[in-house]
Amino acid sequence: MTPTGLVTGSMACLRYFGNAFPLSGLYGNGIKERAEVDSALDAIHLELEIPSIMCKKGSVAKEAVEQQVSPVLSRIDSKMGKSGHVVGSKLTLADLALAGAVQLMTKETIVKTEGLKNIAKLLDTVHKVGEKPEPKAGKKVEAAAENVDEEKPVEKPAAKPVRPSYKYDMDAWKRYYSNCKDLRGDAMKYFWDKYDEEECSLWKVKYLRYNDQDNVEAFKASNLLGMFYQRIDNYVRKIGFAVCDILKRDGYYDIEGVLFCLGHDLPTELKEHDQFSSFTWDKLTMPECKQLVEDYFCEEDKLEGAEIADCKVYK
Repeated sequence: MTPTGLVTGSMACLRYFGNAFPLSGLYGNGIKERAEVDSALDAIHLELEIPSIMCKKGSVAKEAVEQQVSPVLSRIDSKMGKSGHVVGSKLTLADLALAGAVQLMTKETIVKTEGLKNIAKLLDTVHKVGEKPEPKAGKKVEAAAENVDEEKPVEKPAAKPVRPSYKYDMDAWKRYYSNCKDLRGDAMKYFWDKYDEEECSLWKVKYLRYNDQDNVEAFKASNLLGMFYQRIDNYVRKIGFAVCDILKRDGYYDIEGVLFCLGHDLPTELKEHDQFSSFTWDKLTMPECKQLVEDYFCEEDKLEGAEIADCKVYK
């Protein structure tokens, strides 16, 4: 919890801390190191954290995750070299992110740190930094002990946000789409018959691939999209529906799709998602967008000239 609200997501929390305490040096020294820290955070999240969480949830077999993350850890351990750090020669957010990811993997018995000398040493360093020193005996400690039983003021529960009301039945559309055998025919006729421009909006969604190493494998792109879906606020699920595809283009896998939601603007709860800025959100206009929407909602093989490697429906 921050003074201005809640920050969710491990990488978002680390970045917030680094920005809130710039003198700590955890975000690196200078523009170049800061960029390297950001790059490392993205890589650790995509290549280590997401597969580990998917394994913990039972979505991916432990053996498959081990095969994926082991060479990544070996590469990072070798790159750390004599400095013992992911970026630069001092402790940064990248080190904390790596330590957190490795700790999760060892807890789930996905990997062991034997043979990863630099990473094992880093874990030891991070654990020592996090240890609380023993309080010194004295009057202050005694006074604190005397005040343990003092009553604390009861905190009032936060007021629930006021939600707009809509006439459109989103649940009915989701049921019809899920059970319909003819999506392009029956489902889309139902969709356009019920669609109300007065309280609905459509958005083209696209993941921003930052470099040529992003999403070179279909399952990585699929995992990234799946984790993005899982961490969306539950309220968005009540007023939103989306179909996103993993599209194979020139050896890379892009994430693109269409979001249908109630309201003329994107819900605040979606904008607060820690990966919201990793996607572009372009509002579509009627009736020009009809063909595009139908293609994303219905197509199974090819879309915009690209092969559909996977498809995930948010409903």
